[in-house]
Amino acid sequence: MSYVNETVIPDNPYKGLTFLEVKRIQYPVWGHQIVGGFLLLVLIGGFMENLLIMFIFWKNKELLSPTNIFILAVAIGDFGMACLGVPLPIIGALNGKWFMGEFLCKWQAFVVYFVGLSQMYLLMAVSVDRYVVITKPHLALRITKKVAIACMASCFGLAFFLALMPLIGWSSYGLEASGVFCGLRWEDHSARNTSYIAMIFFFCYFGPIGVMIFSYYHLFMAVKMRNRNTVLDVNSRVARRNIKIEIRLLKSCVVMCLVYWAVWTPYAIVSLSQVCGYSDSIPLVLTEIPRATAKSQIVWNPIIYVATNKQFRDAFYATLPCKRLREKVQKPPEERGKTHDRPDEDHETTNV
Repeated sequence: MSYVNETVIPDNPYKGLTFLEVKRIQYPVWGHQIVGGFLLLVLIGGFMENLLIMFIFWKNKELLSPTNIFILAVAIGDFGMACLGVPLPIIGALNGKWFMGEFLCKWQAFVVYFVGLSQMYLLMAVSVDRYVVITKPHLALRITKKVAIACMASCFGLAFFLALMPLIGWSSYGLEASGVFCGLRWEDHSARNTSYIAMIFFFCYFGPIGVMIFSYYHLFMAVKMRNRNTVLDVNSRVARRNIKIEIRLLKSCVVMCLVYWAVWTPYAIVSLSQVCGYSDSIPLVLTEIPRATAKSQIVWNPIIYVATNKQFRDAFYATLPCKRLREKVQKPPEERGKTHDRPDEDHETTNV
């Protein structure tokens, strides 16, 4: 009786799985959980900061100039992102994979794209508003609060329309490469998906960025020229004060736009790479971190606006509950008098 040595070869555990599914299985759960912890901090910070911004506008109605109406709209959108767009990705990341079903996946993707697109259009509207007010003074009076509210509604309406399209057949929402977030199916190369993605890259990213670059370039040139002219005029005290106020508000708007580009551009680059067919060569960590970074926008906008806008900063200080803390962060009037030659320049009550 003879015995034959037989080596039993186990079945391939990845048999029948796609390359992307294998990458998801091999990716460490703790990597997702680190991102989930980061998003939890973003949720807490974004919720509290934007709630405070809305409260300050509610308590200080005089702050609601046409430009600040757009800023309020940005805060409302960021607050909506914190409440509706961030919690589900946190749960998915901490769990290590998405487990909440297709409906909630599409809902989360819709909310994120709706808010993200509306923020881009609102920042573009702010740049156009600043452009008209500073470079076209004869048209500035036409930008009333009603006009600003109508433009704000248009920004939200256009963003809603574009974000709704994947739900009714033009492109589609689904699980992204990381396996914990939901968004557009970037790797889908069908005609309807490719056409939609091409459209949003042009009309929702490159187009608005082009408008903002055009507006802010001409703004800086106009402010530079106006400042040069007023310096030569010894009787232009009020004009110089108005220019300083315009520059401060302009800085706030420009920094907000730059931060928006900074946090969303990595995600746009990764998404475009997937559209071009490089999905398999992109590590999962590079598809997950840019997505989480983009959501951190809701934290930066309130910080930027409080830090760069003195009128709003004073209103923020006034909301602090502790009198001793308010006195500590606010300079006393006599100290302000030592710092500035013209104390009245600190009172930015204009609605430019």
